[in-house]
Amino acid sequence: MDTGDDARYTEENLNQNEDLVQVVRTTQEALRASESRYRRLFEAAQDGILILDADSGKIVDANPFMRSSWGILLPNLLARNSGSWDFSMMLRPRK
Repeated sequence: MDTGDDARYTEENLNQNEDLVQVVRTTQEALRASESRYRRLFEAAQDGILILDADSGKIVDANPFMRSSWGILLPNLLARNSGSWDFSMMLRPRK
């Protein structure tokens, strides 16, 4: 390649890199917005929500409604494994 080809090749690479950086920034912004919406829903829900690690069964998070329903602080919940809970108490009889 001559220097003219090198310059065009370098400029094309820079443009592609700038495009990729913009795509990453846009994706990160969308992810932050999605996480914020999820967090608001999780925190405001009037149903108990537990998030469990699928592999270990450990409780990863619990929303405020769940914690207040059970009268237990989050650190105490996080120390437990979901296998040690009796979830039958949460089942509501069907009408």
